[in-house]
Amino acid sequence: MLWSRKGWLAPVVIIGTMALVQASFNFVYGKDFYIQNEWPKMLAALVGSASVGMLGYYLNYKTREVLHENTRLEKKAELHKFIGIPIEYWAIIFPAMIAFSILK
Repeated sequence: MLWSRKGWLAPVVIIGTMALVQASFNFVYGKDFYIQNEWPKMLAALVGSASVGMLGYYLNYKTREVLHENTRLEKKAELHKFIGIPIEYWAIIFPAMIAFSILK
């Protein structure tokens, strides 16, 4: 499967954050500013990766305790993953992919 549990949130948060940053830059600095300059893309990638990193930390480490049905003992729930990688690791992978595509 492409994701497990709420792993689908990783691309949604990153794309949503980047779209919000793009709209903000175009609103403040004028149309096509985001497309014509490279630094807003890196800033958007950093903001998106920070958002997905915090989300991954919250989902995988703050809310992971669940009770086993039969024994009522606490156990660790399965991690939230996207493409088999825990969500918080996408905070490192995604800006590296953006930097590679910008710097070529």
